[in-house]
Amino acid sequence: MSGPAANPGAAFVFNPDNTLGAFQIGVLISYVLFGVLTTQTYVYYGRFQSSDTLNLKAMIAFIWTCELAQALCIGHALYKWTISSFGVPLPVPPKSFDASIFFSGIIAACVQGFFSFRIWTLSRKPYIPGIAYTLSFLRLVIGAAVFITALRMTSLQIFEARFGWLITTAASIGAANDLLITTTLVFVLRGQRTEIQPRSLPLVDKLIVWTMETGLMTSVASIATLICFLTMKSNLIWAAVFVVVSRRRRFLVQLRKTQAHVLHIQFEFKGDAPCHE
Repeated sequence: MSGPAANPGAAFVFNPDNTLGAFQIGVLISYVLFGVLTTQTYVYYGRFQSSDTLNLKAMIAFIWTCELAQALCIGHALYKWTISSFGVPLPVPPKSFDASIFFSGIIAACVQGFFSFRIWTLSRKPYIPGIAYTLSFLRLVIGAAVFITALRMTSLQIFEARFGWLITTAASIGAANDLLITTTLVFVLRGQRTEIQPRSLPLVDKLIVWTMETGLMTSVASIATLICFLTMKSNLIWAAVFVVVSRRRRFLVQLRKTQAHVLHIQFEFKGDAPCHE
């Protein structure tokens, strides 16, 4: 091992503003979004879950539990970086940060898998849902590989040099799958407009616009994480963006609430009731 590579501090000119400061801001924003997610989940179980299956309700509870675990992990990582390792310029990330990456992969796979199934129930065409399922599984496997390799990390610099391609691949697959799912959902919903009762059209149009806005925002945020990781490896801005992007999973709970409103005013297809998971 060459001298520079063996010294993790050699690659970094420590700047607390764009390292620990950036990560702290990301964690705070992430906690605000987790509060929003928790409120939405509470409202969902209180008002909108009656028409959903036990499996779906269990999945939403599982996702919230993973979100809670990730929130605890990034909070612990922030404490270790800013308190326990105070004065050490950008030390090796604590195991809790590695665990947050693992939980994020699980959450992403669950949410993307759910929307892939939604596409199939609405279109009854297996090709795009099959691709989306495959991409979700690949991202989960790569995320697990990142987690396992990160546990044995001895230098952030060496890890990024050897295994940075894993993070890049996982982020690229996630962004591409988010974009694929969003685009397909919009086209499928637009195709169903002709089969929906006229009085339900305004809400369906609203659901389409909201799907576009939220889904595209999710894709852009994933791409932003990738760009930050590729261009700013000497700081933690990419990590700050990552912990914020991970809270986009509230999209699932919000969608279930919106669909419940649509169903409440008889969102019915001609000849068939809408499919439930």
